Amino acid sequence: MMSTIVRRRQWAYALISRTPKPAPAYGSVAWLALPDSDPAKLSGLVVAAESWARDGDELEERLRAEVASMRREHKLRDDEGYADAQEAHRARWVPVAERSARVLPFAERRRRQLEGARPRPEDFQGFGGDAS
Repeated sequence: MMSTIVRRRQWAYALISRTPKPAPAYGSVAWLALPDSDPAKLSGLVVAAESWARDGDELEERLRAEVASMRREHKLRDDEGYADAQEAHRARWVPVAERSARVLPFAERRRRQLEGARPRPEDFQGFGGDAS
């Protein structure tokens, strides 16, 4: 069975093709000057109506493609912005290779702190319980 869109387009094409030359655009001065009985006047009207109808027929697909394109462009700009921010952040801080040479892991830092907390021989050892 033939769809209504195909039937409508076939009817419009058949009517438009009866006019030997292209009809003036609907609503134009040339179109208004034609007598109402002129087939070109009806042809111009059908061209305008079919243009409007085709726009509606394809609207969902066009909008879907437009939104997908906008989404891709936005994602691309967002990714570029993220990469720029990441590069700026890295530039503000010491590179990882240099930092790892100076910054010790927590376990090593803690071991050194505890070593520093042990009493040294020259530290006051207290009275040792004999307060005489």
